Amino acid sequence: MKELFIDRDKEILRIAVKNKGKLEKLYIEEEEKEPIQGEIYKGIVRKVIPNLKSAFVDIGFKKNAYMYIDNKFNNSGIKNGDEVIVEVLKEGTREKGPKVTTMISIQGKYVVLDTSLDRIKFSSKIDTEIDKDSIVKEIVKPKDIGVIIRTKALESSVSDINKEIGILYDIYSDILKKGQFSLKPSKIYDGGGTIGKVLRNILEEDVKIILNDKKDYDNVIEMNLSKNCDFCDINYYEENIPMFEKYGIESEILKLRNKKVKLPCGGDIVIEKTEAMTVIDVNTGKNVKGKNVEKAIFDTNVEAAKEIGRQILLRNISGIVAIDFINMTSKKYKKIVIDILRDYLKEDNSKFSIVDFNELNIVHISRMKKGKSILEYIDERCSVCHGKGSVLKFSYLKMLMKNEITRQMKEYLVKEFHIAVNKSYKDIIEDKKQILIDEYKNIECDIYITYTNEVDTYKVEPIIFENMRKKLEDFKITK
Repeated sequence: MKELFIDRDKEILRIAVKNKGKLEKLYIEEEEKEPIQGEIYKGIVRKVIPNLKSAFVDIGFKKNAYMYIDNKFNNSGIKNGDEVIVEVLKEGTREKGPKVTTMISIQGKYVVLDTSLDRIKFSSKIDTEIDKDSIVKEIVKPKDIGVIIRTKALESSVSDINKEIGILYDIYSDILKKGQFSLKPSKIYDGGGTIGKVLRNILEEDVKIILNDKKDYDNVIEMNLSKNCDFCDINYYEENIPMFEKYGIESEILKLRNKKVKLPCGGDIVIEKTEAMTVIDVNTGKNVKGKNVEKAIFDTNVEAAKEIGRQILLRNISGIVAIDFINMTSKKYKKIVIDILRDYLKEDNSKFSIVDFNELNIVHISRMKKGKSILEYIDERCSVCHGKGSVLKFSYLKMLMKNEITRQMKEYLVKEFHIAVNKSYKDIIEDKKQILIDEYKNIECDIYITYTNEVDTYKVEPIIFENMRKKLEDFKITK
């Protein structure tokens, strides 16, 4: 049985998927209300740049979105001031706003309605021999939008597919109405947000769902009922220990900051992110001692391929990935390794391609970018080493410290705590100290913060004795 953990903090939403007890996928979303992929907005064209065949669109945020202009997008005639309905293709960065398109799509479990089409099309992932013509004849396609049949539709009846098409078309019609009557740039559709997107792909499976937010819990219950799922075990988490800590997920997330990942056989993989690509090196470690060398190398590469596939999905690594496997001469062994990588990446919705082993025994993977990498949510540049290294992002560090303090408040029944923080975080915390003060006032506790090199990140300890309180008096941040 799969397990789905949905953890909502004040500023961060985190969703973890475990399969047979092993962390399989991870989604993190900051509550900054910035546009995310798949959301649909009413926008106003602010600037058309004919030479670049592009336009900037105001969708209600500080940075305008940008989109390409072309006949195939049915937007070649747009001009400044035009009102448009656009879908977010790619999230914005520090330097530029999100990328959008006038070709919008509404995703369901079985089909996708897509304005870039005028016909029924099958997903490129469907490679089985099926009678597509007979399926197409039974599909009820709306007149003004195309339909893409997803792989999951093959496991369902045509009546269920047509029912979903009707539901999605009602959503599409509602989007058009909101786009017509909205007076200013704004979001008009989010598809249930990140939770909705994850649930659409998992609700047909036997899954246990655990949530720590009552509103999310009620929404998931409603979604489960609307899908007629009687095999989803939905639970509301109310224990004192933070949910991700209770189920060992927090430590797994923090491990994703490590470059080196150990393999069960004794070898390891090293993941290095550069400006142009991600480079992954595979090492045998102690796995070749006293063994058939060729077989030991193959076994290590097999384990590495499984872990690399898992890490690409967990870390949301995109762009070009170059993998330096240990040298193998056997074509059979090489094919097995490639097949493992392909099978792992097929579990994801991002488009990818794999280039087979070259003469240097390197495999190249290209994976389409969908959202930020996990490290972009939990890491930021270190001010101490002038950007050469990274530290936990302030928002993530703040959440971890608050969770630990909340747990200890209930465990020790005290309201005063000392937080020893690594010195590398001093500038970040001092700059945003008022945010911490407001946070701890809300949970009604007093905090004393000191900086040291004796801890890697932070350590929380309850203040129980008066002499300890007096020693720390000058370091109290809450008054």
